[in-house]
Amino acid sequence: METSHLRLKGMGCASCAATIEQAIQHVPGVVRSSVNFAMEQATVEYNSKQTNLQAIQQAVADAGYKAQAIQPTDTGDGEKAARESKQQELKRKVWLGGIISTLLVVGSMPAMMGLHLPFIPVWLHNFWVQLGLTTPVLFWCGQSFFVGALKAFQRGTADMNTLVALGTGTAYLYSVFATIFPGFFLAQNLQPEVYYEAAAVIITLILLGRLLENRARGQTSAAIRKLMGLQAKTARVIRGGQEMDLPLEEVILGDLIVVRPGEKIPVDGQVMEGSSTVDESMVTGEPIPVKKQAGEEVIGATINKTGSFTFQASRVGKDTVLAQIVQLVQEAQGSKAPIQRLADRITAWFVPGVMAVAIATFVIWWKIMGNLSFAIITTVGVLVIACPCALGLATPTSIMVGTGKGAENGILIKGGDSLELAHKIQTIVLDKTGTITQGKPTVTDYVTVRGTANSNEIRLLQLAAAVEWYSEHPLAEAVVQYAQSQGVQLPLPKVENFQAVAGMGVQGIVSSSVEYLHLAEPTLNLTHPQPLQGGEQEGEWRQREVRKTDSKQLHVVQIGTQHWMDTLGITTQSLQSQQQAWEAAAKTTAWIAVDGQVEGLVGIADAVKSSSVEAVRNLHNMGLEVVMLTGDNPSTAKAIASKLDIQRVFAGVKPDQKAAKIKTLQGEGKTVAMVGDGINDAPALAQADVGIAIGTGTDIAMAASDITLISGDLQGIVTAIKLSKATMVNIRQNLFFAYIYNIFSIPIAAGILYPFFGWLLNPVIAGAAMALSSVSVVTNALRLRNFGVGVR
Repeated sequence: METSHLRLKGMGCASCAATIEQAIQHVPGVVRSSVNFAMEQATVEYNSKQTNLQAIQQAVADAGYKAQAIQPTDTGDGEKAARESKQQELKRKVWLGGIISTLLVVGSMPAMMGLHLPFIPVWLHNFWVQLGLTTPVLFWCGQSFFVGALKAFQRGTADMNTLVALGTGTAYLYSVFATIFPGFFLAQNLQPEVYYEAAAVIITLILLGRLLENRARGQTSAAIRKLMGLQAKTARVIRGGQEMDLPLEEVILGDLIVVRPGEKIPVDGQVMEGSSTVDESMVTGEPIPVKKQAGEEVIGATINKTGSFTFQASRVGKDTVLAQIVQLVQEAQGSKAPIQRLADRITAWFVPGVMAVAIATFVIWWKIMGNLSFAIITTVGVLVIACPCALGLATPTSIMVGTGKGAENGILIKGGDSLELAHKIQTIVLDKTGTITQGKPTVTDYVTVRGTANSNEIRLLQLAAAVEWYSEHPLAEAVVQYAQSQGVQLPLPKVENFQAVAGMGVQGIVSSSVEYLHLAEPTLNLTHPQPLQGGEQEGEWRQREVRKTDSKQLHVVQIGTQHWMDTLGITTQSLQSQQQAWEAAAKTTAWIAVDGQVEGLVGIADAVKSSSVEAVRNLHNMGLEVVMLTGDNPSTAKAIASKLDIQRVFAGVKPDQKAAKIKTLQGEGKTVAMVGDGINDAPALAQADVGIAIGTGTDIAMAASDITLISGDLQGIVTAIKLSKATMVNIRQNLFFAYIYNIFSIPIAAGILYPFFGWLLNPVIAGAAMALSSVSVVTNALRLRNFGVGVR
């Protein structure tokens, strides 16, 4: 499956978006399509073996619109230029329409008011002059409405352009008839009337609305342009021993790049030499510069502060963190929230429904009043006041601004459904390691059964570090680093048959030239655990004969939990007191067993993040239940939970059991969010109603999540939930206004108040109301831009 994004041209309203979506969906091989009217973009998921992008673009063209593929490297400059060009064109048309409409209104005032106004030139009263003034407004300024209506008619559909073209066209043609054949009306004792000013003013006001709407839409996509603008334009690359400035597109993997104080880091990479502090706030939202030195990762588009350094490019182009963030935000802004479905269903039937009401209005008033002018006035009012655009813009504009604001605060939201669901969260489940804690554990305590004689503790550390070297777990890294700090030299002994037993520990057969103490007389036949075979149960091991080869000693080394040792039948009684004391102090303990006997115990501490306590407190204040989920032992888990005032703890949970715990909470009728950072959290993140990944974690965890916190700060959870609530309030306000506007305005335009109060809506006012309805929805969505970092 492939996913592509298309920039659309020619859309006039939400009905157009529905038409394009249906056209794309009917292409064989297309799995899913979503058209965002506010962004004027389409997201298409398709099977590349059955169709291609050209076929999809052709389907859009056949529907009467244009589609252009958006490239991953697209900076948005083309879209900005196109929007500015459209803005200039709209300005010219609004100015011309405004000037002519003013003349027409002034010229029509005597007829409308029934007064003689000597200051108005007599020639402005002339119907032929008014016809000459109105024609360019209708067919140049309003050209897009009539062309769009014609295309819709050719497709057998109707849209916003159809309503405007019918309304203004009816007023115009009626006036032309009265101008050319006034005798027709005089013969029936009727005074010929014209509505040129209504047609011109309606066109001008709708164009003014589109001008304001286009400007406001440009502001809703400001977040994307801001992100794209962060990218450096050039990089100082070392090639052939020479420094040279190259365009960013020419940087390749492995290039050595020099960065000086105050410069932007061009791409992602690893520092090779030098050190500095880097401002990563534009990506992570964290204001405090981060120290970087040899071996550490740097992110493209962040700003180097104080020192100079050289780094090696590890990700370029569409693979950089910034490019992926931009892609995620684009996909989120192009997605639809579930709350939009009702609006989409209404929009699909809206224009045909309004046309039916307009026809009924004309027939009823002509029958009742016998007055053609009266019937036309009410019909035109119905056609021009109806506004499906307000319905179509109500949700996507808020989603665009909300997801963009999230990105500014270091929160990546995968889609509108995730943003909507986040405000319903009742329970937050926090993984311990790397989420609540810093994820950088260190060995604080180490004890061996046999003491320190003959450097026994160093020999044991060497065996343990050799096995842990193959593990990606943070605790394994802590053991390796501790071993190196205690003098264990690289390279470490060779390890065969390494195996990570989920939720238990690691094991391997270590080939060492150094005999361990109790194996001074090595035996030829030892039993060693192998990876589990089909049908075997945990703790059942296949026997294997291991022999001494090339003067190397083979040792089975197992490092893991108390539960695993118990399962293996390995006695740990000798160091139980130390274990209990360390776990009571919120430390994680790991046993070291060699050839089926416990030889040592390590205590590992992972400091709680400074922001975790405040974040959990804020979550509690929001009325949310906070649960801690960890594979660590109960004693350590409860000790850490007590520091955070977390009452409910799931400890000793294996990775494959985490998703089941989430399901248990969901079974209690709760909307559950899971927050994690590791590969082992991915199933739980996917199971949760809302999965929240820590951005400092693994790519797999982020892929399985709905929301990603780039900085790893748990305060981001609070911000994400508050942003979700603010966005949903904004969407409901927009939808309420759009529904109420159409529910009340259409009957009023149809003349429902006339029998009771003698009041009839002027078509000019109807056109102004329609134009302002869309503008008000977009403007209200823009209020979300005031959602500040201060809420964190």
